[in-house]
Amino acid sequence: MQETSKPISKIELRFKLADIKKPSSQIIVYCKNGDSKMMELVGATERIDNESEPFFKTTINIDYYFEHIQKLGILVINHNLKSLDFTKIDKIDAVGEFTTTIGDIMSRENKRLIGNIKEKDKITGNIEITAEEIQELGLNVILQIRGTKLDKKDLFSSDPYFKIYKSSVSGNSIVYESPIIKSNINPIFEPIVIRLQELNGGCMFRELIFEFWDHNDLVDDQFIGSFRTNTDEILKGIIREFPLINSKLKSKKSNYEHSGIINFIDSRILLKPTFQDFINGDSIDKSCSIDLMIAIDCTDSNGDQKLETSLHYNNDTTTKTTTTTTSSSHRNEYVKSLLAIDSQMKNLGITLNQRLDVIGFGAIIYRIRSDNFRFYHLIDDKPSTQNPGINGAIELYYKAIPNIKFNSPTNISLIIGDAIRKSLDTFDSTHLKYSILLILIDSEITDFNETIEEIIKSSKAPLSIIFIGVGNHSFVNIPTLDGEINRGVSLVDRYGNKQIRDNVHFISFKEFSTNPIDFQNETLRKLPNQLIDFMEYKNYLPNGLSYTQTELKIKKK
Repeated sequence: MQETSKPISKIELRFKLADIKKPSSQIIVYCKNGDSKMMELVGATERIDNESEPFFKTTINIDYYFEHIQKLGILVINHNLKSLDFTKIDKIDAVGEFTTTIGDIMSRENKRLIGNIKEKDKITGNIEITAEEIQELGLNVILQIRGTKLDKKDLFSSDPYFKIYKSSVSGNSIVYESPIIKSNINPIFEPIVIRLQELNGGCMFRELIFEFWDHNDLVDDQFIGSFRTNTDEILKGIIREFPLINSKLKSKKSNYEHSGIINFIDSRILLKPTFQDFINGDSIDKSCSIDLMIAIDCTDSNGDQKLETSLHYNNDTTTKTTTTTTSSSHRNEYVKSLLAIDSQMKNLGITLNQRLDVIGFGAIIYRIRSDNFRFYHLIDDKPSTQNPGINGAIELYYKAIPNIKFNSPTNISLIIGDAIRKSLDTFDSTHLKYSILLILIDSEITDFNETIEEIIKSSKAPLSIIFIGVGNHSFVNIPTLDGEINRGVSLVDRYGNKQIRDNVHFISFKEFSTNPIDFQNETLRKLPNQLIDFMEYKNYLPNGLSYTQTELKIKKK
């Protein structure tokens, strides 16, 4: 993932003139970015005739680059250009000019700037410019802070930490609180990575308040000092040092200067990480691994597996029951679904090197009804002999399915709970992994309320749940678990708990029965965004980046 030199948003400019001395007017806008030697033409408004205070309907959109100071040149003319050409500018009947910067406009109250239009040092009218930032999300900000000579709030030192607030009309809201650094008045804090939207709501000029505090175990924490800035100012490095000001100390001490100095030793913007950024780290040990659990419906609605009408029927009677011995036309929908998942994983660059957990539900195992059993318990082979990946899972399925007595009901909440626990095992910010629970099912869920409760819990875990409906059943309830099908409505259980992200996908096999390629593409269609949504929820970035990865402690409203 590279630092971006692309524009991170657009600024929309609107113009109004007043006290214009000439009857017709039009505005041409130029922009100079950073070290560029010349102004570049951006655009022009429409021409308005016979108005001394024209308000232009045409807006001018300018790409916003955080790393540049962008100077604007605004030329008001009494001429309607047919072609915007630099060579014609000196032939235009100019009303006047006005220069400013995007930063100057955006930092004004209500993002509105009023200035004088001048022609040869004479005021020829007034101009009002209003700006609005068109939010473009998908970016992260990296900040690292160093403090120097912070006030000693304890006997010999301080235990500093800081909070970041973003301002709003309704008040300030906290977006980050740092870890505490013990006994250090010259602290260097770990880098923080925060979504741009979380930091400033998508507005680079929104005021940010940094407060520094001294932590105490036995009494209230003590305020050290604060400063105010904005994201644009930080990233451009316009101000190198920010003095911490404690207004109470300042009012009491005539010789008070500050309570310490703060520097940003790192401030960068990164593009939002992609799915490939996560699964393709700098090395295998730094990539996000993908785990797959497979749950197979073994209820009696599938039909007797010895009969051709059964959804589990397999006409391969040879002893060597591998995926290659059964022709494509004779594979049942369970196997076809697994092979489609396997092919699509390869298309996404996902490799499953481990033996997969294959679980059955809704059967009688050893004379006991079971909602959750492992297929390898039903064969003579040891689990260690199972081949890796989906092909190994299919081989296990072929061997085990003849030994299963189908029964009921279709309960899956225990399986989801088991998948949640497994997905969280050994998971942390430095060893990323993401799990998929694939549930192949032929009828509606019977423990539906319990399933909703487990799905809501799973939305906080690194887990996606994919339902593939096999057979001819017309599914009604299961599709409502898919947030996309449910029109973005989050699941809520009977206790009022709410799903925090959509991590469920439902696919009906019969809807794609005549188009296997579309079915394959659909199986994992939602997975990339679901993985990214979870990593954003946890504020994790891909491993193997060029800066120290730390876990953010985001305070929610």
